[in-house]
Amino acid sequence: MAAVWSSGFSRHRLKAELRISSSSAAWRQNGAWSTLMKHLKIGITGVRGIIGDTFTPEMVVAFSQAFGTYMDSGRILVCRDTRPSGPMVRAAVCAGLLATGCEVIDLGICPTPSLQLAVPWLQAQGGISITAGHNPMHWNALKFVQGEGLYL
Repeated sequence: MAAVWSSGFSRHRLKAELRISSSSAAWRQNGAWSTLMKHLKIGITGVRGIIGDTFTPEMVVAFSQAFGTYMDSGRILVCRDTRPSGPMVRAAVCAGLLATGCEVIDLGICPTPSLQLAVPWLQAQGGISITAGHNPMHWNALKFVQGEGLYL
């Protein structure tokens, strides 16, 4: 899998995987998916939003399923920060990854750089860090890490 990452990452493929995993009737109803996507902050390191508003358990499961599918159901490490929403988001991330057949290793509370070092050390396909960094406590985020320990 490392050869795929070093030869270039296709965001279009990840978006396609996300569309496939989020194609349920609940997301399509009343254009909920397109409305949600307009209000999420999607950047170079991942996706972030306000808990209960734009950052919902359903959205977290959808992104986690897309990532798990993209990683070909391999070993995925998960960590989080100390935000109050962390346990809920971790449960949704693990549910999405497990639904795609991933082997999930929960590192518990640890900083994103530790996850980035642990991914290649534990020979994982990738990792998801649950943290919104400097954002206020009512925000949270998913940061996606590939097999070499670098951000997608």
